[in-house]
Amino acid sequence: MLSGGAFADDPDSVPDRYISLALQGDLSRAESLFASMNPNTVSISNVELAARFQARFIEQSENLLPSTGDDFSDAVISAYRKYWILTLIGDMSSQEGEDFLKSSLRQVLSNLNKVEFSSPSAGVFELVGEIFDEKGVHYLDTPAPPLRDLFLWKTEENRRYSVRLTDRTQRVSVTFMNGMYSLGWKQFATLGLVATTGWVEGSQLYCVEGAYDRSSENFEVSYLKHEARHLADLERFPELQSADLEYRAKLTELAFASASTRQLLYDFTSKSAPNPASPHAYANFRVTRDVYQEMFGEPFPESGDAWQVIDVQSVNKAARDLLEDLNQKPFKQLPGNRQQAFEQLDKPALKPLPRHPYRYVEIKPVKVNIDYHVQYRQHYYSVPHQYVGEKLELHAGESLVTIYFRQQVVASHARKHGSGITTEAAHHQWKQENCLVCILIHL
Repeated sequence: MLSGGAFADDPDSVPDRYISLALQGDLSRAESLFASMNPNTVSISNVELAARFQARFIEQSENLLPSTGDDFSDAVISAYRKYWILTLIGDMSSQEGEDFLKSSLRQVLSNLNKVEFSSPSAGVFELVGEIFDEKGVHYLDTPAPPLRDLFLWKTEENRRYSVRLTDRTQRVSVTFMNGMYSLGWKQFATLGLVATTGWVEGSQLYCVEGAYDRSSENFEVSYLKHEARHLADLERFPELQSADLEYRAKLTELAFASASTRQLLYDFTSKSAPNPASPHAYANFRVTRDVYQEMFGEPFPESGDAWQVIDVQSVNKAARDLLEDLNQKPFKQLPGNRQQAFEQLDKPALKPLPRHPYRYVEIKPVKVNIDYHVQYRQHYYSVPHQYVGEKLELHAGESLVTIYFRQQVVASHARKHGSGITTEAAHHQWKQENCLVCILIHL
């Protein structure tokens, strides 16, 4: 889910044209865009935007090191930012850029004496993730065509919602992320004008805390319904490509929008491009053209203000009809369509929703330290002393940490979200006067 400010109702404004280039992952034409500004009419804000672009991408004089307070986090973020710059301005191809990123991250790890690599193809992203996990920092590296993305955040909390879509009600669990260190390549490329504020990972939704007023239509429609549509479609139509998923999610926004309808249409129009390699921009292009055709029975005008006069209910209906048409569209290589497949295959197999809502649990292997504690994020939890040196399985829920050995529970603790040590007296082997060893080991 992308969020960003709008720049009047003019999809041809300099910031919007810049954003459109940035979201396609190609800033090679941005310098000429700023050079074409009329010096007699250009606004101060556009001059400032041009100066920031020049410093970051052309002169590359901007300090890429953030100030997280942690050298490892700073070095990793800096490596991603350098990779983003070189790829966005066209100095490297996507593959060359990714190879450069891997090499940079291997150097970061080697400089910190974190790991020795047996080959250049070692799983560098997994190793970086393990170190962030040890530090208690949440880390997500993921392909987000045409670049790799990086999200880092300090803390999180979970909430559950029941979201009504056009064709079903979807139960979702949302993780709200706080203390963002990195907001991904789109935020970096657009100079902060646009940012990724939410996504789906497995069956879990993620949302940047503070990006939305949770009581607003923006949160209800452009986040919850957008992301819930992704989740529903991934469950029912796992073959859908990224651009198709975005297309359906943006139609869902327009199907329910009221006060935000006009702004959504301008936003989609200004950030659109007929570029299949950029899922968001291509989905925007298809949505605006298809909704206009559905409403007015004629092609989208390539000049002028297409949305100057609109009726909210007409937009809602057009979006709903397009979603329904997509479900009825025949398969290319199989008989029938998505709706028929659902009615014949999925619907008969559906069972009543569980009495209790789904509870997200993170599962990870852990090794018991000499002090009979295991580490999860920045906190240490005790297990019975006889398991020292053993590999156990830790399940971390919202409020409970449970530790298993060969599928048998050996310890259970209330989850702590800060650094520290939780010790159960029954797990103790040593005399009371020697308990100080437990604390000193972790200092």
